[in-house]
Amino acid sequence: MLMTVIYVALGLWVAFCAIAAVRTVYRAWPFLRVGVTTNTNDDDTAILYFLNLLDAAEKTMVVYDDGNKMEGSPYDDERVIEALRAKLDQKPGFRLRCFFNEDAELLLTSEFRDHERVEIRTRSDGPRPDDIHYKVIDDGRKAYLSRHALGAAERGFKLVDCMDIKEQVLDRVTDVVLRECKADMQSKFPALAA
Repeated sequence: MLMTVIYVALGLWVAFCAIAAVRTVYRAWPFLRVGVTTNTNDDDTAILYFLNLLDAAEKTMVVYDDGNKMEGSPYDDERVIEALRAKLDQKPGFRLRCFFNEDAELLLTSEFRDHERVEIRTRSDGPRPDDIHYKVIDDGRKAYLSRHALGAAERGFKLVDCMDIKEQVLDRVTDVVLRECKADMQSKFPALAA
């Protein structure tokens, strides 16, 4: 009788653990489908990543960067300007939102400042964080995240790919995966959520 009780209790414990494990894997499944690449790049490579993100974007691209006038800036690159023109022509629903720390006269700002689907905001108060550089497309489907000193020749970056995440759980996944990025942008530009 005692052995039967022990076997039943042990069986229930194993079943409970199995169910808990399956539940944990099921809840974590969306996060297992997130691709993350880390590496370093230079100006040319950063421009190529910018162009790749712009090409992959369907609805929106949000840029948070210094926006200063530096050699090798993607915002002063003719390839970026041409690709953005093409994107705006081909995708009538596409929007670009740029949040810059500085109000430099860049090719991007002079070309698109008055475009109805391009929003360019400049931070005007408080300390300017010059080490944060983010590009996020389609509410977090893909993001390029970098923290580096102003003017650094080589910069570390992280590319987060949530393209395979189902729409129903995208917000939950990107809130976790891009938490730091979203918090940075919203603290520096409170109107970002608007």
